Parts: sequence; structure tokens; C-alpha cells
Amino acid sequence: MKRIIRRQIAEFIVKKFSEESMLLEDYLSYHIDEIAAIGNVGFSSEEIFELLCDNSTKEYSEVLDELRLVIKRHRKAARINVEDDLIGHKLVLTKIGAKSNHAILESMHLAFAKIGVKNKTSRGSIYEEFCCKFLIDLGISSVVTPQSNDKGIDIYGKYDTKLNRICSKLIFNDNVYVLAQAKFLKSPVDVPVLRKLVGDSIFLRFDQLEYLDIGHNAIHLIVFSHNGFTEPAVTFSIKKKVMMITTDEMLNIISSNINYVDWLSYKYLMKFV
Repeated sequence: MKRIIRRQIAEFIVKKFSEESMLLEDYLSYHIDEIAAIGNVGFSSEEIFELLCDNSTKEYSEVLDELRLVIKRHRKAARINVEDDLIGHKLVLTKIGAKSNHAILESMHLAFAKIGVKNKTSRGSIYEEFCCKFLIDLGISSVVTPQSNDKGIDIYGKYDTKLNRICSKLIFNDNVYVLAQAKFLKSPVDVPVLRKLVGDSIFLRFDQLEYLDIGHNAIHLIVFSHNGFTEPAVTFSIKKKVMMITTDEMLNIISSNINYVDWLSYKYLMKFV
């Protein structure tokens, strides 16, 4: 079974699982037909059952490993976790998953699916706007940069650290700055996107026009990706301190908040349902 198929199955589980807890092989057996219908799986329901619904098979172990990787990429925003049990591997909802409104989560995924099909020429700018509004919802003052001559930055933001010492304010202002790229691609974001953001951020330190206020202040570098990140990109981000945020992470956070209807990012996305 190719890795791309294992990843599709793992992502299906992460998005669809809504029970409080269940053994992985049981969940797979209950959703055999849906898994067989996923894009490029290429196996019948009967073949999927033989390959994945027995926890002693190689294919089961490979899907389990891929599932752990997908969950790891979602970090604290993961909806589910895998717990090793005496009788097998148990899928359980995390705190975010337990709070998550599954119907709302599904409607947001539907909105993005429609954006991908109906807004092919503008989906990049739509995604930038969504990510910008998500940062605003988190309390970060943010704007989408102009489409032309953006100097490699899609979203520019800042938040207040409220420094108290007068001597500190002589050197720093009160803000931590955010420089972000937002990528709505068909494939996972790879190293070159992150490397370019790191390079552009160095030049912006010395920009005397649009980014003059940054000065000596701290900068967060963020790359938003609709379809995740490659393994080399993950490794690069750790070394170069670039924050990676996926669409799934954002949707998990929004759908788990009791006041999601007031979030600008949610209201904006629902325009496309």
C-alpha cells in the first residue's frame, strides 16, 4: 500500500472520528465502504477489510504509523489521539476533539472543498484572508499585504507584549511582529517556501518603508498550508524556528470554541458554503 494512500486513510480518520473511544480496527471495519471510496485508494471494501481490520498485518501497522504522524503534525490542536491498550490501539478524542462541534467542522471542510473547485483563480487570496482573520480571532492585529510587491509576505501582524520598564521601551516597542505566508496548494508545502520566508524576514529587518516599525523586535514566522507539510519541511521548520499551521489545525480550534459563531474566520468561510 503506497504511502499516499496510507496518508489519505489517516487523514480520513482524523477528520471523521467522533466517538468517545474505539479500537482502530473496529473503526476501520465500520467505515470500510467510505475508506474504499477515498480518491486514490484503489482497493475494494473486501480488500481493505483483509488488509486493515486485522492488527497483525503489515498494512495495519503502516496505517497506524501514518496516523500517529498526522496527529503529531496537528500538535495541541489534534482532535484525536491513539492510546496503546492491552487489547489493541484505541482511538480517543482529545479535549479539543471532545469540545469540537462535528457538524460545524464538516461545514467548514465543505466550504474549503467548494473554494477549491469553484474559486480556482482566487482561492489563494481567499485563503490568505481566512488565515488573516484567524490571527485576528486569536488577538493578533493582522492585515493581508497587497497582491503585488508584497516582499514575500502575505500577512503582516503584531501583538502587544505590554512592556513595563521605561528603559526597555527606549530600545523596543511593545509589539511582537508576525510575518506569514499562506499556501492553498494541491500538495504539501515543501522546504523552499519556508526557506524563502526566512530569507525575506532578514531583509525586512532593514526595510525603511513598510516594515520600519519592526526594528529590533521579536518576529514570529508562520507558514499556513491547506494541505500540510512535507517531512523535510517539518525538519527545516524546527531548525529555523518557523511556525507551521495547517487548515485542519485552524478548523479544529474554531469548531472547539463555544463562541465560534463570533469568529471572523468562521463567518468569512461560511460565505462559501
